[in-house]
Amino acid sequence: MRGTFFLTNRAFFISVLTTAVICGFFSIALPVHAEQYQHAIVTATSGDGLKGSYSWIQERKSGGSRLNDHNMMPTISDIRAATHNEFYFIMEGQGLNRITCYDIQSLDQVVWQYAAQDAEETQDTLPWDLISVSDHKAYLLRYGSNIAWVVDPLAETEAEFKTGELDFSAYDDGDGSPEMCCGAVVDGKAFIALRRVDADGILQTAYVSVVDTATDQFIDTNPDGDGFSGIPLSVQHPVSIQYLTETGSIYVLGSGTLLPQAAYTGGIERIDPDSYTTDMVLDDGDGDSHPYGYFTGMAMISATDGFFIGAASETDQTLYHFNPATGAVDAVELNASDRNYMQKKQFAGLDGGIGLDKHDRLWISNITNREVNILITVPVKGFYSGDGFMAIPNDNAGRAMQPAQIVFCEEPQVTDEDEAEKPSSSGSGGNFCFIGHLLAD
Repeated sequence: MRGTFFLTNRAFFISVLTTAVICGFFSIALPVHAEQYQHAIVTATSGDGLKGSYSWIQERKSGGSRLNDHNMMPTISDIRAATHNEFYFIMEGQGLNRITCYDIQSLDQVVWQYAAQDAEETQDTLPWDLISVSDHKAYLLRYGSNIAWVVDPLAETEAEFKTGELDFSAYDDGDGSPEMCCGAVVDGKAFIALRRVDADGILQTAYVSVVDTATDQFIDTNPDGDGFSGIPLSVQHPVSIQYLTETGSIYVLGSGTLLPQAAYTGGIERIDPDSYTTDMVLDDGDGDSHPYGYFTGMAMISATDGFFIGAASETDQTLYHFNPATGAVDAVELNASDRNYMQKKQFAGLDGGIGLDKHDRLWISNITNREVNILITVPVKGFYSGDGFMAIPNDNAGRAMQPAQIVFCEEPQVTDEDEAEKPSSSGSGGNFCFIGHLLAD
């Protein structure tokens, strides 16, 4: 019986063995390199200002549909996001004052949720941004407090989360907070923007405070100056800050005074991170001449290539391209039937609703159309092409949700070893070779 089985199945075993050898050869000679995708984390708020949530949208190099999901973690409207590698962090403010960590590999599975408020703090601390220094160190900016926290973003327990403090009370404008809002880390120094809006809503001189990330000590950038250790800005009400490796400079966008009406005290200012000197790249004008309106958001690509949102009013805003080296500005026109689609809209620039993915495509939160628009940033004959859009759906209660802040989270790098260890339909091994046709013969 055993001999008969062997003879009748000899061809089968030879075929299987041959196939296994071929599969093994190609598994070694042709390793798989999976593309490392980003995910856009897009916060959303309801039109009535009561509710918030977030969406994730998978970034793709070109073409194809983008994986996505919406109405994640329904919560209050005071919601912000930050990222570090494959982790993203959702911060909730008024009445909640907490931060929740997610891993992009598990998406809606909470890694941890910790308070952003000490037990003795009775006011809203309003966690606003998380500035990453390293895997185990970040600065948690708290908009409603004088104190930023030094934290371990990968802490396994809440007791291990907060590791220190940064005291910005010297910049307090009388309302208990200097309104710390955003920051960037450059060569071992954290540059943290302080808006400084007093209790009456009057804008004071804004500063960028510089912190030595090794010691968490403030660096005195102007010892002969005005008594503050930070860098005084010409623009008021900073909204975003970005470091550009190509130029070695930090760029700060300030929206300027907006209430009771725009006073045009904003623009885009450049900081030298070594000398701490500043200069204006693009001014928003003055009460008599302000051709682009007040500025609400920016995205810098290179020394000669950038975008900003200019606003004639809250609901009349336009996306502009500009050359930081020359100051030349042009309204973005699309290679589409409606060339002016990115003009006279309401965008979420003040909420951080503009950003670049790793392929230098521009993502913009379009409140008017309740969608995220994605643009290719290299024009053809002066016109820009769209690379799709993502509509933001109503929430589960039927409320219209509007896109707000956009940040990007990186999937973990996939190595050949990781690929080899993945389970497959062939069993526990990672390299799969289809041999079903042999079994059917």
